[in-house]
Amino acid sequence: MEWVCEKCGSPIKEGSKFCTSCGSPIRVEQKAEPQRPVYTDGLAYRNKAELLAELTREQQYFAARITDYDEIIRITNEKINAKPPKTGTQIFVSGLTTTIGSIIMMILGVMFLIIGLAVGLVMIVIGIVRELKGNKPMAAFEQQQEARQARINDIEQALKQYHAAYGPCLVAYKYSDPKVIQTLISTVQSGKADSIKEAIHSMETDMYNAEMLRLQKETAANTKKAAEAASTAVTFSAASFVRGIK
Repeated sequence: MEWVCEKCGSPIKEGSKFCTSCGSPIRVEQKAEPQRPVYTDGLAYRNKAELLAELTREQQYFAARITDYDEIIRITNEKINAKPPKTGTQIFVSGLTTTIGSIIMMILGVMFLIIGLAVGLVMIVIGIVRELKGNKPMAAFEQQQEARQARINDIEQALKQYHAAYGPCLVAYKYSDPKVIQTLISTVQSGKADSIKEAIHSMETDMYNAEMLRLQKETAANTKKAAEAASTAVTFSAASFVRGIK
């Protein structure tokens, strides 16, 4: 590149501090190279526009594996909701409890005694038979749970490799589900957060509050059922007691 003096227009050598023709000092303008984004634990960024643009790119990238993310959720829910079969001991104890309860309920009516005794004795027999046969249903259930966990591990391993292949990423793997990234984008766009950390904190706070609300409603519903059952039992017992006096 040829350098010239700004004052007299004479050519000058690169690196010269003064013009050899007029003696004017040479002013060299240095242009700062644009800085690349610096990622710290996948959470740093330069401004909100860049943040949203990067989140959108990452959402589009991970959307290609949305079926895998959905499959993990489906299998996990299936695993959580799966109820193990009762062991022979559990059935035996339940039957014994039912039998004892039936004897206590004898004072409330012969019908309850007959039904309770029949159910209790049947459960005792089933429990003994299942224990003698080795409790195959429980073994089958455990195999199903192990198969589900193995499938989850395989999918997660593939997704972690896919996440690593993206390179420097604003979101950690556990937040890389496209639906989660969309939530983070919406949180930033709404003004509730100005950074990834704030967006993640806001999302997790909302999740916690929603779970607490669900548990409160579930507890209230169970309390109501228990109160109704207790009220019914008291009414029934009182009626039986009065009839017995008469």
